[in-house]
Amino acid sequence: MLRIHLHRLRRNLAAGVRVALLRRVHRLDFRISVGQLVLVAIVAMIGAGLVDIAVARGAVRFNADGIAGQARDVAILVTLCWLVAAALRAPGAALGLPLVFLAAGLLPDVVFAGVVAALGRALPDGSRWLLTPLWWAFLGWSLIVAWRSVGIVLQGERRLRSLARAGAVAAVFGGTLAIAYLYPSARLWEQPADDAALEGETANLPRVESEEVLAVQPRILYEALTALEEREPGNQNTYFVGFAGDAKQDVFRNDMEAAQDVVDERLKTEGRSLVLINNPRTVLDTPLATLTNLRAALSTVGRLIDPEEDLVVVYLSSHGTSDHQLYVNFPPLQLQQVTPTSLARAFQESGIKWKVVIVSACYSGGYVEPLKDANTVVMTSARSDRTSFGCEVGREFTYFGQAFFQEALKTTDSLTAAFDLARAAIARREKDEGLTPSEPQIFVGDAIRAKLERRAKPTTLALR
Repeated sequence: MLRIHLHRLRRNLAAGVRVALLRRVHRLDFRISVGQLVLVAIVAMIGAGLVDIAVARGAVRFNADGIAGQARDVAILVTLCWLVAAALRAPGAALGLPLVFLAAGLLPDVVFAGVVAALGRALPDGSRWLLTPLWWAFLGWSLIVAWRSVGIVLQGERRLRSLARAGAVAAVFGGTLAIAYLYPSARLWEQPADDAALEGETANLPRVESEEVLAVQPRILYEALTALEEREPGNQNTYFVGFAGDAKQDVFRNDMEAAQDVVDERLKTEGRSLVLINNPRTVLDTPLATLTNLRAALSTVGRLIDPEEDLVVVYLSSHGTSDHQLYVNFPPLQLQQVTPTSLARAFQESGIKWKVVIVSACYSGGYVEPLKDANTVVMTSARSDRTSFGCEVGREFTYFGQAFFQEALKTTDSLTAAFDLARAAIARREKDEGLTPSEPQIFVGDAIRAKLERRAKPTTLALR
């Protein structure tokens, strides 16, 4: 039985290749069944994994969450094909359409992965924009394959006209493409921190679960909180709280330490700034970045400030997930993730009124809606459905951290002006490197804009 299934799978894949190569194919060249649809979907998943590896440009590791994402995409394709078959009154196409779509789309995926892998490694970073036309060319090829697939599956259907065929292609191809764009699934292969290299570099550093660290951390947090200076009467004071969530890469620690230095200088927060960092190099001198410590920091700042006058700037930097969780990680500790809801609750409990919240992470745009109000500025490094860049192995700083804090904020005391400068710089860099634009987001509440514009002085924070 297995031999029969494999023989039929080879036949389906061979027919799919002929479809992609624009050769003559008949519907009877395919062997259509539920079992074959499952097998072809598995092969298509492997093809998607090859694309992930090709675009990663470096070491990758398997991501189990990607299996659920691929299964979701196949389920969406099958559902759309079923709806098209029902609309055209062609029940036999309900299985045939997704099977042929997947079999015929495999070759473009594999070729695209190979070309991107070859050119991506050959081209310098500044020339990766040349891959963008290539992506559009392969998208056009896939559209032609989709057009042929519909025609092949519906051969012999007299009622099929060009308009109906175009509608079927638009519904299936356009529908799956739109959903994948708006609600991207996790990749099967992702570019991780180099765990082995990290372990080698930190072998002689204290381990976070060691008695030495566990004993000293409560004191470090207490000293950091009590060292925060009280507000200076008669002025609008600014406080800064930083949070670097992932211990596996130095890039987030680098971002946070550099950001604190710049903010202390430009926004006059020296003595009123505090950072929480997960990193083996800082466990004996800096409080850990945990949700509990973040709440404690915000609560302490809330008690020190005049809630009607003072401003609090909070910067969070880490990896982010597609469901908008900020990654908090320091193995072997089991740490709570920071979500938009938990962060909003922490602000509410702290009593902080006027605040600027800056979130640098993939999919960080998902923090805007839960946090925005009239008294708040929210800035994010990416749209809610887009990744940001610069957190892979070997980077010293994230794209957003470098552009916003180390470049833009050094030229202006206005956070929104700095954001505009950083957003433009990031867009140029992503275009040069052929990356999907991250599209950093900003929300400025009416009350905080009016308050800070009215009180703006050359030596204090100004919002445009």
